[in-house]
Amino acid sequence: PRAGWLEATGSLWGTVLQDDGSPVRFATVLANGLENGEPSRVGVSAFTDSFGSFSIEGLEPGRYLVKVRPILIPGAHPSLWPEATREFPETTLLGGAVEVSAGSRSGPLTIHLRPEEN
Repeated sequence: PRAGWLEATGSLWGTVLQDDGSPVRFATVLANGLENGEPSRVGVSAFTDSFGSFSIEGLEPGRYLVKVRPILIPGAHPSLWPEATREFPETTLLGGAVEVSAGSRSGPLTIHLRPEEN
């Protein structure tokens, strides 16, 4: 990275939990920047760990929409697949966009999975 990159970017961090409070393991957390109020087509992602925790570093300052997605393709990530929480709908962080500022960490975010809507 270029000199000063870390100071010029920000990060998001937090935890993803199921309804019963247990962690969502090895799910994808995706941060999409908002452009004119709409999510950009390109995002930055990270996996949750075995405790449901995540951190996304190196984000340009701005507003981000945060989504959680399960690992959907068997064998796509062989080392994570057996331990992953796979049965949940894609979930968007309730409460809207998160503001990321240069040189700071935005969080903690707690994302609770919502039940599938009928």
